[in-house]
Amino acid sequence: MNRSNSDVWDVKLLTKIVKMFFSRASSYGILTVIYLALTIDNGPRPIRIIAKNLDIPSAFLAKIVQTLVQQGIVYSRKGPGGGVQLAQWPNELPLGQVVVAIDGVDYRSKCLLGMPGCSARSRCLFKACQNKIQSGFSDLLSNQNVSQVALTFKGKQIFHL
Repeated sequence: MNRSNSDVWDVKLLTKIVKMFFSRASSYGILTVIYLALTIDNGPRPIRIIAKNLDIPSAFLAKIVQTLVQQGIVYSRKGPGGGVQLAQWPNELPLGQVVVAIDGVDYRSKCLLGMPGCSARSRCLFKACQNKIQSGFSDLLSNQNVSQVALTFKGKQIFHL
């Protein structure tokens, strides 16, 4: 299949974009859930395969997946043919549920510049802009389900599926 450069997505670039607004754990959780949605017809996917394809440390991904299992977002099956898969249909899973499961409801308090001690009440010049951006992201996370986001990337080489 011949693809133009505009159709090819680099998982490292996508990860950098997502990390600007979410913790590393949430970023990896979002990427994992999108990956699982795109590979839903393949059944359970081993964590080591997901980690390799998304360029995520396997041990860290295992901890993230454990949280997603506890929150009912993914299902884990052990043994031959085991792995993880979505516990819900992607069109029934709001993207925000993944972020809240990992970072809690206070995910919006993260400073875009990564400055410690930054809060909603700080007098940072970037705070007003950050609040608008994060408000937009909150709306996106509430109104978009995993299926809608995954369809954005379907047919594009974002991961090694």
